[in-house]
Amino acid sequence: EELLEAILYRAGGLIGAQNGFISLYDPQKGDLVTRVSTGRLKNSIGARIKPGEAITGRVWQSGETMAINDYENWPHRRPHPRTADFRSAVGVPLKLEESVIGVIGLFLPTPFKKHQIEILGQFAELAAIALDNAQLHTRLKTELAERQKTEQALTVSEEKYRTIIDSIQDGYYEVDLKGKYTLVNQALADLRGYTKDDLIKLNYKEYMDEGAVKDVFKTFHKVYKTGKPTKGVWKIAHRDGTVKYGESSVLLIKDAHGAPVGFRGLIRDVTARKAAEEALKASEEKYRTILDSIEDGYFEVDIEGNFTFYND
Repeated sequence: EELLEAILYRAGGLIGAQNGFISLYDPQKGDLVTRVSTGRLKNSIGARIKPGEAITGRVWQSGETMAINDYENWPHRRPHPRTADFRSAVGVPLKLEESVIGVIGLFLPTPFKKHQIEILGQFAELAAIALDNAQLHTRLKTELAERQKTEQALTVSEEKYRTIIDSIQDGYYEVDLKGKYTLVNQALADLRGYTKDDLIKLNYKEYMDEGAVKDVFKTFHKVYKTGKPTKGVWKIAHRDGTVKYGESSVLLIKDAHGAPVGFRGLIRDVTARKAAEEALKASEEKYRTILDSIEDGYFEVDIEGNFTFYND
């Protein structure tokens, strides 16, 4: 919820909106539920919206941003307060590849301008990636405990853009088609062990081994050919010589004419997770080796009597 609140706060801050919400899709019930809200909508947390209902359901269904500049008289509006703060409404989809995972809704006392809608759309791309990474991290963290934030640069001032990028806890990068960094945030510089100024001069081939370079090239080439975002986990050499693992998303950057000009994405440090996975794998292999060395037969069954493990 803290990440959702931060996303909603920053989205509202980009356009000066004090009232808003984020609803996420609930696949079990097939509708959207409001997870966080702000301003006069504080009491709307938990509200459920069906696909096609109100602005939230329509945006989720279409996958496209919807702006209503006469929200007071819009016949499909929810029972929001009829005050000056709610004269205009916008719903922006949170999309991962072809799936809409939620909707950001914001309200203004004045009509939305085109550049505000564009900024929100670009911010939503980064927010969706950050949400996906956070959910993946939570799932993996839970599993290991039991067994042991786009498509185009924000069209906003350079300073505000860099402030937003540097506020992301995961590493953020943009590279040209040759793999040379054109933009990095502080989190990525820390992951590599460089300053931002030093890192921006490098090509990815300069801090990866030959195998990782081939994997990265293959992944980037696939994104270049298909235009579809993807993910990968690669070895990364830290400046001090230690080896780290980074889980990276890769999205294609296109210019105003639709021509590919580079790539962007988020990188999460998963070194600890990889170490835990390797330790678990080694432990399971040792367990299997010990059991296979036993002369007597050994087996395990579930409560229904089905074999789940047996030695040779």
